[in-house]
Amino acid sequence: MIPHNAYYERLGVAPSVTIDELNTAYYLALERFPEHPTEEQAEEQQQLQHAYAVLRKVVGSRRPTRRPWIAAGVPLALGAVGFAALAALALLVLNLGTLKLKLTHFEPGDVLRFEAHEVSYGEVVGYESKHRFSSGSPAPAYQLRRTDGSDEVIWLSERVVEQGMVRVEGPEVETASAP
Repeated sequence: MIPHNAYYERLGVAPSVTIDELNTAYYLALERFPEHPTEEQAEEQQQLQHAYAVLRKVVGSRRPTRRPWIAAGVPLALGAVGFAALAALALLVLNLGTLKLKLTHFEPGDVLRFEAHEVSYGEVVGYESKHRFSSGSPAPAYQLRRTDGSDEVIWLSERVVEQGMVRVEGPEVETASAP
């Protein structure tokens, strides 16, 4: 039995040849032979055909070792990391309001005002993660005591408080809560 290296040499291809390169090399080698070859040329042509048949089986049985993105120069790890970074960025952008909601939390004693107003609205008295409003399902809510002199205690949804209100800082706190 002839080693495969001799077959590669006969067809003029490298051992890492692809099936397409093998086919091209074989058909180009066949063009060297005349239409009516001599006995010697016929023998050489049969050896060429045998080498092609053996190598076709060898090359055809190889499993592809590279994926298209790896063959294009993009390693799989980089593709996975890039995809994860892109997914994280998309989640951040799409959930910015929710992230702000989770990062903002007011404590009892904080005096709040609506962002569009300068006057304080109320002082945080408490917080419930599942407050039962008169309608709808339980939701997170803040209990506020109004600072307008009425001392009325109201419940506002967490979303309203954390997205529409800010802490009152400095001397306004004392004047806003004074009767």
